[in-house]
Amino acid sequence: MEANGALPKNYANDSSLSNEDKTIIETTFNGMSHAFIRPTNTFDSAGRALIFVDPSRLSKYKHVEEERRGVIRSTWYFFHSMLENNESAQKLGIVVIGYPHHVKLSYVDRKLLKMN
Repeated sequence: MEANGALPKNYANDSSLSNEDKTIIETTFNGMSHAFIRPTNTFDSAGRALIFVDPSRLSKYKHVEEERRGVIRSTWYFFHSMLENNESAQKLGIVVIGYPHHVKLSYVDRKLLKMN
């Protein structure tokens, strides 16, 4: 995503994409911008891939449907990207490490949790 929050130029000017597609891409990039879920590109001693989750990064999350969909798409994107071309993660799985140290109750979105 661009620094001004706009779509990257290669999507914004792509005439093959409908406005609906551009909106989906934009909300997905917005979901990624929260950076609450991050692949670590490391493995535990059993060979499982590790993903780090910090829900406190959702402090600016607005609890609206459009943003929920972007966060869900970006979350699934990270899991799929971890599994893609990674036989170890496909066979042994992924470990999610949550760090809820600075999380406030206001960051929790029950509707978002139900979407997973």
